[in-house]
Amino acid sequence: MNTINILKTKYSLTKTIALSGMYARESRTNRLRALGIEAIPLSSHSDFPGLVDFVLNSEAKFIYTVYGNAVKFAKYLRKELNIMARPLPTPNQLSIDSFL
Repeated sequence: MNTINILKTKYSLTKTIALSGMYARESRTNRLRALGIEAIPLSSHSDFPGLVDFVLNSEAKFIYTVYGNAVKFAKYLRKELNIMARPLPTPNQLSIDSFL
């Protein structure tokens, strides 16, 4: 018996959740859900239009942004798309402004 099944046996309310950018594709998400696994898509390597598309397709009520232009992207989502968004703090992260 694998670890997930052992936990499900011991804790009847256990849920298995997969977090990955590859679950943004509906076919992969549906395949996992058929196995009783919830799939939550994450994105960490898209261009701006790809990120906007990802946000819109996610139908999320609140978006947290990280890395790169997190502050600007969160502001864009709030102002232009009326989507609640906030950048997560990233201590010690350098931005392009640090090199100018």
